Amino acid sequence: MAQNTTYQLAPATWTLLTNSDITALTFQVQRATREVLFRATVGATPPTVLTDTLKYEDGEGEAAITLAEMFPGIAGATRVYVYSENSAFVFVSHA
Repeated sequence: MAQNTTYQLAPATWTLLTNSDITALTFQVQRATREVLFRATVGATPPTVLTDTLKYEDGEGEAAITLAEMFPGIAGATRVYVYSENSAFVFVSHA
């Protein structure tokens, strides 16, 4: 299901950023006092650890990047989760 929205992340909680299986997305960390961790998964099972992530700071993001480009070591990645120690706002758009 396509979406174009901004999520407010609950502190210290993995949040599913993609609401369906995807191959590419656009996102931007719009407001964060600490880095936001991004982690891809195969399916909608949330991560349980804070390792093997990409870190993005306030104002950073990607435009129309494929999951294969963003996470080349995760074959078949279909979902993206985000995590921040503090509350943060992340914009996401995908088809």
